[in-house]
Amino acid sequence: MNLQITMKRFALKRNLKANGYLVTCQITRNPSDFNIQDEESDGDDSEWDDDLVMKREDPEEVKKEHMNWLDENCGDIQEERKFIVFESKMKELFARYVRCPNCGKNVQAAKLTTKGSVATIDCHGCCEQTVHWQTQPFVRSMGAGNLLLSAGILFTGNDFSNFASIAKATNLQIFSQRNFTSTQKKYLFPVVNKNFKEHQEEVLNDVRNTEVVAGGDGRCDSPAHSAKYGTYSIVDTNNSKVLDFLLVQVTRGKKF
Repeated sequence: MNLQITMKRFALKRNLKANGYLVTCQITRNPSDFNIQDEESDGDDSEWDDDLVMKREDPEEVKKEHMNWLDENCGDIQEERKFIVFESKMKELFARYVRCPNCGKNVQAAKLTTKGSVATIDCHGCCEQTVHWQTQPFVRSMGAGNLLLSAGILFTGNDFSNFASIAKATNLQIFSQRNFTSTQKKYLFPVVNKNFKEHQEEVLNDVRNTEVVAGGDGRCDSPAHSAKYGTYSIVDTNNSKVLDFLLVQVTRGKKF
């Protein structure tokens, strides 16, 4: 669709392209003369004189058009873009375009193994040389995707079972709940604890040598549920910041 803006008093003619629309403007000094129309594009701009036409391209489109994707910097593993790739397209890529590094012939056989969301492909050509390729970079011995997905589930307050249900419905290859729990204990919980201690130290430094009005309260169970453990929190009522909290076991109080 062409968005054509026509004005009665002519001052300058411009032909602009923006966001997929061809915007044709005749600029006037009198705003009351605007006549805005929507019409189908016929691709013919012959009505404009060459010496009066000014064409502009979207800077983002120009950037994408002239930039070599292979030369782009992907950034770190968290900022790097991730895509969902279908197995059929991976087969197409390796069957048609991957060649033996020694003889240059197409690979004749390949083996696919998965570990969580990581796919490893070993290709064999006509010689003994094997082409080894993995879909993810590794952080030490763990696939970056496995680590980032586990962190994303935990840090956004989601539950593994909900994410696993989506993965099962779409046959998306992910790690098991056992591996997720192990990743939490080894890598994610220590990061949470470290950041909380740093944050708590900043909060205590802010209220140090000042008058603090503290209030405390405990939460032992969720609605319609009972729990063995609960949390007791101390809050600075002046700024609503949590000074400290403690995980305690719920027990029956003694009478004195």
